[in-house]
Amino acid sequence: MKPETQTREELCAEISDLRVRLEDAQEVLRAIRFGEVDAVLVEGPRGDQLFTLKGADEPYRVLIEEMNQGAVTLSSEGAILFCNRRFAAMLKRPMKAIIGFAFHLFVSPGDRAAFDLMLETAATGTSSGEIVLHTLEEAPVPVQLALSPLPADSAAALCLVATDISESKQVEAELKSREANLSEAQRLAYIGSWELDILTNKVNWSDELYRIYYLSRADFFPNPESYVHQVHPEDRERVEQEVQKALQEKRSFNHDHRIIRADGTQGVVQARGRMVFDAAGKPLKFVGTNQDITERKQVEAELEEANRLLREASRKAGMAEIATNVLHNVGNVLNSVNVSVTIAASKIRQSRSSSVTNLANLLEQHSGDLPAFLTSVQGLKLPKFLSKLARQLAEEQRAVLSELQLLGGHVDHIKEIVAMQQSYTRTAPVIEALSPAGLVEDAVRINASGLDRHGVNVVREYEETPLVQVDKHKLLQILVNLISNAKYAMDDPGAQGKRMTLRIGCNGGSSIKISVCDEGAGIPAENMARIFEHGFTTREGGHGFGLHSAALAAKQLGGALDACSAGPGKGALFTLELPLANSPC
Repeated sequence: MKPETQTREELCAEISDLRVRLEDAQEVLRAIRFGEVDAVLVEGPRGDQLFTLKGADEPYRVLIEEMNQGAVTLSSEGAILFCNRRFAAMLKRPMKAIIGFAFHLFVSPGDRAAFDLMLETAATGTSSGEIVLHTLEEAPVPVQLALSPLPADSAAALCLVATDISESKQVEAELKSREANLSEAQRLAYIGSWELDILTNKVNWSDELYRIYYLSRADFFPNPESYVHQVHPEDRERVEQEVQKALQEKRSFNHDHRIIRADGTQGVVQARGRMVFDAAGKPLKFVGTNQDITERKQVEAELEEANRLLREASRKAGMAEIATNVLHNVGNVLNSVNVSVTIAASKIRQSRSSSVTNLANLLEQHSGDLPAFLTSVQGLKLPKFLSKLARQLAEEQRAVLSELQLLGGHVDHIKEIVAMQQSYTRTAPVIEALSPAGLVEDAVRINASGLDRHGVNVVREYEETPLVQVDKHKLLQILVNLISNAKYAMDDPGAQGKRMTLRIGCNGGSSIKISVCDEGAGIPAENMARIFEHGFTTREGGHGFGLHSAALAAKQLGGALDACSAGPGKGALFTLELPLANSPC
């Protein structure tokens, strides 16, 4: 300490010396901050300290600067003594805004405690960990830190290497997102994946697969043996055989089988698997999926039952359709019978047979003078009267006999219609080889009275065709319905005529076509897509089941029913395609 008796000149000289030293210190700090020297003066609890790196020659600096990682030299207190350009680029800051500052300032607040622990550990050894740094724009940069002691000239120092792991973190996040999406997709689709390592016999299951079997990872360890116990006992042998065969033949498999869940309930899965080979063609693993199709199988069973009921309803509706037409035709014939009976009764009531009675009475009255009476004026008129009466009675007899013949014909028609209906009424289908023309004519006969009453002119255009292999009842159901619909269509005010054309012809080599063409009201374009829908009808009083059941019946016969129309007022064409029995056209 300077004595208090210093002169003014001495004090001025000392101040001047201190000013020069201060300027030198500021120049040193400036050079250090801008990387012009390999030392730094740091203010610490023990006063100012100057740090220099051992062996910090030019090749070492070049190596540090060319590193892809951020390189930092820290004091034991965590002050930044040096950093390379890569670290500065990470923080998006100039080096002068980094060197000399505490590393703490650039660490995310949530990671500062972790960094302090790494710093403390690095004082006696190496330490590492992940933290997040903040850039000048406060953008987070995840980094992997590695700290280790670094010898220094005057005090302990630490070497810190920071590796930017932003890309790997992004890839990791994307991978987790994809795994989450895959898991969600499997959950939504009820599909679980599995993998069998052929060398180790180890099996890995996805989370969804555990859910399908109502199992947990903690309680169940999948392997080929344990999996077999999840298969329904009646399906185990088949499943084992199919999987073993696929393994032996190095091919994929795809089959359904029943399972027993952990709670004892039964389910159904669709199992798929394929082999994975290495570059040399050696099998490495078996991978695949199991999809829970229990609900689908239940729906299919319910749909099959619904189809069965629909087919039964269709059959009954077809029988009802035929029966309705039979009743209509029988009713029409009965009307004719009634007319014939009425005419015959009227003719009998108006018969001149009473004149014969009168003549007999007259002759009886003159039985005593019969010769004289016959030669009298009145008696001479008897031959002419008897001749006229005989002609009248013969005419009456012919008229009554004609009506009786018509009546007999009507009764025979009724018997024919009833007999035909009975021949088509069965509880079980019988497939027969039948003549298409014969079946069409049967359908026409069933509709005959209605066609006559409606004044429909039936035109037949039949080609020579082989027999068709069909259920006679179903085919008649279709034909009766089509002819009946055409008949009603031509009663519509928009109809152009009363002609129905029936066509039979070959359709290629393996099927025939039966067409019913009418000149009726036609079908609007907006109705064409719905013409075969259940319940759809445009006819007042119609139930909308006829064409729907006819289309179903055609499909059951192995054929198809199609419709087309040029529009309102232009008629309609319905075409039934059926497979041939044996020989092609």
